[in-house]
Amino acid sequence: MFDLSRVLVIGGAGYFGRLLVQDLLDCTQAQIVIGGDSAGGGLTAATLVALKEDGKPLPGAAVCISPWTDLALTGESLRTKTKADPMITNEGITRVRDAYLGDADPTAPLASPIYAGLSGLPPLLIQVGENEVLLDDSQRLAERAEAAGVDVTLEVWPEMIHVWHFFAAMLPEGQQAIDRIGEWVQQRLGAAVTASRSVRNN
Repeated sequence: MFDLSRVLVIGGAGYFGRLLVQDLLDCTQAQIVIGGDSAGGGLTAATLVALKEDGKPLPGAAVCISPWTDLALTGESLRTKTKADPMITNEGITRVRDAYLGDADPTAPLASPIYAGLSGLPPLLIQVGENEVLLDDSQRLAERAEAAGVDVTLEVWPEMIHVWHFFAAMLPEGQQAIDRIGEWVQQRLGAAVTASRSVRNN
């Protein structure tokens, strides 16, 4: 039987490892950023939800690259972008979904974070390609997070496919997207660290 608590093991193990490093480096919670691409992007969002629900400390920000956030596979772009995105097929993504979930509910919040309560999450950067089948997963995550009061930056990159960052060595837009993540993280960490220091000093 699939146990959705595994999300914390898979998605959160690295995060809690960073918390151990945090103690050694004396950095603040606001200086930690988590992220992932594709299924890892969905796990990033689900990890935030699980941490919030468990009352555990949240990172200062998170980055979701081409995230897979709806394992119920209801996004319209799964059908309209199939010819434009060579990275994912409907048959392939359905097979992966079934192997991962088994008999579990694909709309369970820790499996598909677009169905979760998203209020209280840290700032999110979501990057997605205009031509990818998971475009709707990113757009709906951004819409629902923004509606819940989350600081969301959604970037839809023209003509790009699923996780185009992989091709940064030969595709200028891949490196540009990676550079943009660095810029966004620097901006958000600077604001978060300043706010954290203000709270600690009061």
